[in-house]
Amino acid sequence: MPVAESVFLNEGGFDPSKPELIADPYSTYRYLQENDPVHWSEAMGGWLITRYDDVRKVLRDPQTFSSERVTTYFGQLPQEFQTMASVLSSWLVFLDPPDHARVRSLGAKAFTDIVLQELQPRLGRIISETITPLIDKGQFDALHDLGYPLAIRVTSELLGVSPEDVAQVDEWEVKVSQFIMGVFMENKEETARIHTEYLVEYFTKLAHDRRLSPRADMLSALVAENENEEQDRLSAMEVISVATQILTAGRDTSALWIANGIYSLLEFPEQRHMLWDQPDMVPSGIEELLRFLGPVELLARIVRNETTIGDITLHPNDRVYLSVGAANRDPRIFDQADEVVVTRNPIRHVAFGWGPHFCIGAGLARSEVRQVFEQLIAGTSEIRPMFDAVEFKPNFSARCVTQLPIEVVAR
Repeated sequence: MPVAESVFLNEGGFDPSKPELIADPYSTYRYLQENDPVHWSEAMGGWLITRYDDVRKVLRDPQTFSSERVTTYFGQLPQEFQTMASVLSSWLVFLDPPDHARVRSLGAKAFTDIVLQELQPRLGRIISETITPLIDKGQFDALHDLGYPLAIRVTSELLGVSPEDVAQVDEWEVKVSQFIMGVFMENKEETARIHTEYLVEYFTKLAHDRRLSPRADMLSALVAENENEEQDRLSAMEVISVATQILTAGRDTSALWIANGIYSLLEFPEQRHMLWDQPDMVPSGIEELLRFLGPVELLARIVRNETTIGDITLHPNDRVYLSVGAANRDPRIFDQADEVVVTRNPIRHVAFGWGPHFCIGAGLARSEVRQVFEQLIAGTSEIRPMFDAVEFKPNFSARCVTQLPIEVVAR
């Protein structure tokens, strides 16, 4: 029996918690794309969609495929989860039109203004202050010494978290992120509830301070949108919701993109050498790295109106899982789909989503990761693995190495 079949057939369908699939889901994805592209997974309690065109179809149609799945989920939990439900229900990833368009528009305005005016000019310096000591050291972990510390600092400065609070706020965020990403662990709901309440308390106080004394940070801009009397505005809870989502998404997207990208280049040394020899290829190269091994593995939707994908009829309240990882390696769209090709152009990946839910922070993440690789290439002549094999985090919706120790040779 082929490896792909042996992993999931006759065992409740595709099960992302299986160690074999955590280690390597891609041969199974390929089997599903060819034989069962809209696959019923008993283990997941929904339909797994793996073909690129089908994933894009769902992402473009929020009327049929709803992102609002918080209310039903938290309705099954005790009353003490109400604060957590209120926060997450206003996250952009869980909103449908028309609320999604309103919150996204106001959040994007605050995000763009602060990024362009305040953070972008400092970004290169922040990256240099993070990466230069690591290059001088010669050995470091690309995820825990570079990716996470950099992303945490950038996101904290964006939101206006004071330096002395960064470590504590990040500790709380990690516990919430583990719940959002579907980390396979016990008591994650209760752990996330407690730490969500810590974040709400922290950002409520910080928002109050910014209301009295605004600063050049995103939280001040969000508070201003809350006080705008002349047009639609954010509610007080929506301000907190946008801030906590930016905190979580900003930390994980960039950090995982950096670490996964370095790992991918170590797996394809010819492509790494090409990128090091031609650093002007970095902007397109990092998009290829994002396609090949991006942070987002699965997205979820709820069917609102009966529809069909291929020859499968989907009914209201069916749960649908979109495999971003599979779509980005669909051989119908990408030649040499299972290889890193830094010269690939165009790169029509769906790693940032598609349609109305396209990632609000994509521009900042791209700028951050681009400058990391530019400075890494400028400062080193070679990078080498300090591992025989890697393990991937046991997450439901994200994909990332658990650690990535590397050695660099300074120029």
